[in-house]
Amino acid sequence: MDKQALAKHHFWILFGATPVLIGVGFLVMWLLASGAVAEQQKKYDELNKELGMPAKSSGELTAIGEKKNVISGQRGELWASNYERQLKAGVFDWPIGGSRELQTHSEKKYKF
Repeated sequence: MDKQALAKHHFWILFGATPVLIGVGFLVMWLLASGAVAEQQKKYDELNKELGMPAKSSGELTAIGEKKNVISGQRGELWASNYERQLKAGVFDWPIGGSRELQTHSEKKYKF
């Protein structure tokens, strides 16, 4: 092969060879590393099955406990405020007509 032609077309030769070499490199990494990754994933899945959930650190657990306490406190406050609003709106009042309005459909003897 002529050295001058090789030097002249050096860019195009590398331009064609680079994607092929990169593809071969990715293929080799994929084939060699897939076994190790699958093994580690299997160990991880087995540990999660034993625990019943993903493992959490003690810091995460304390943060979750604190959030739980805050949320339960907020829930109690919301229940109390909504109860007061409903009392003021008359939601818990008995009907004016008394128990007559509380009769079921079978007791009212509809004609249909």
